[in-house]
Amino acid sequence: PVDYTVGLNKAITGDQPADADKKEFVFTLTSLAAGQPMPNGSTATSVSNSVNGSGAVSFGSIRFTQAGEYNYSIQESDFSANAQYRGYTFDNTVYTLKVTVEDTLGNGVLTANAVLYKPDNSVVDTPWTIENEYQALPVAYTIGVNKALSGDAAVLPETFHFSLTGEGTAPMPAGSGNTTSITGEGYSTFGQITFTQTGEYTYTIQEVVPSVVDRVEGDTYSTESVSVTLTVT
Repeated sequence: PVDYTVGLNKAITGDQPADADKKEFVFTLTSLAAGQPMPNGSTATSVSNSVNGSGAVSFGSIRFTQAGEYNYSIQESDFSANAQYRGYTFDNTVYTLKVTVEDTLGNGVLTANAVLYKPDNSVVDTPWTIENEYQALPVAYTIGVNKALSGDAAVLPETFHFSLTGEGTAPMPAGSGNTTSITGEGYSTFGQITFTQTGEYTYTIQEVVPSVVDRVEGDTYSTESVSVTLTVT
């Protein structure tokens, strides 16, 4: 007899999520003909195993006692409906594993050689690797600003203007969303910012000080800046 261990690799491509090693990916080996030996002497027609994140998956060792060709399918379990796997692509390919067992020297010693095929009969290069691409889904966030006034109340409240600037590659609101205004006291928001990558992003909020001719007599303006750091994970 000859023993052959069936296994493959699982790889996560694209973005690398922080919790990838907590995601379980399940694969199933199924016999495509009655009476074929199964891993570890199992009498079932299919066996499954899993890996957390990227890594190796082994179905166990199959013992072949006779020469011949043995066919099995390998498929990843469908996780696409599970919200915990949002952002991951599911590989719905049904691969065919062909194990050829021969007495090549005619001396009664069997050898086993295996080839993995795609549905179009193209050969999968070794090491056999099933990939799941991960792309973080965009997230939106809106930054706001409060305006507080002190001292005597104005007869006609002034409209105060504010600007938002980002450092480095920090994404910005679309259009004129990087400015906002407040009449008198109150709260207002800048435009919505969409993040497509993880990281830390820093923004600065400043009051736009009008030119001397546009200032309202009696009002003072803030020259301070406020720093806002957003962490996207």
